[in-house]
Amino acid sequence: MKKRVFSTLIAIIMVALCIGCGSSKSPDGEWTHTKSILDDGSVFDEKDLEPEFLVINGETAHYTCDSSFLKKKVEFDLSVMKNDDGTYTFNLIGSDNDVTDIAFMENVELKGNTMRYSMDGVEYVYTRK
Repeated sequence: MKKRVFSTLIAIIMVALCIGCGSSKSPDGEWTHTKSILDDGSVFDEKDLEPEFLVINGETAHYTCDSSFLKKKVEFDLSVMKNDDGTYTFNLIGSDNDVTDIAFMENVELKGNTMRYSMDGVEYVYTRK
């Protein structure tokens, strides 16, 4: 009887810890654009994409892309805001360090080490390093 009660208590504690840990994970870290999925089902993997990175630290993020089209590195800062539904919005930060109302990424979903959002029929997938 004691083993059954002890096992049940351990199971309840494990479930509580898993639920608590899963819901509080922040987007902080280094993210790499690893996949794009077009609305026609075409998939572009990391080897097909321009090197694109996002480093998130609290309420700010730094975006970097090595653009072969522009023949230079593109970099800028973003604000990170958590929405009421648990998704995130990344707005551009202006040259005077004011957060603009221009969204670079909207309704970004975070699940573990995967972050994704859709824009203009393309789903963008980022993976945390």
